Amino acid sequence: MASQPGNPVAWLSDAASERPQALALGDETGKLSYGELWQALGGWRHAFSDAGLKPGAPLAVISRLRRRIARAAWLAVYCGLPLLPMSPSRPGLAGLLRSC
Repeated sequence: MASQPGNPVAWLSDAASERPQALALGDETGKLSYGELWQALGGWRHAFSDAGLKPGAPLAVISRLRRRIARAAWLAVYCGLPLLPMSPSRPGLAGLLRSC
């Protein structure tokens, strides 16, 4: 299958099919291949949906780890959600989270 121009989900699907063992994400915490990333996205989508995340709701990611932020970015693209990356050192973050 050829990727549709401008469609990152189709591109990732193609990458997972054509080179599933190739490195998709990696940092000091580990590595994830295109095949693993594609498979994980489906599971994450179901887990977040089961937890009540609705289409169009922002997906907040709170981490200093690049790989976690990258996974959240792919999940947001995959599910059509706006991404809200936040620093764990942000003042007032604990209060903000308690209010949600």
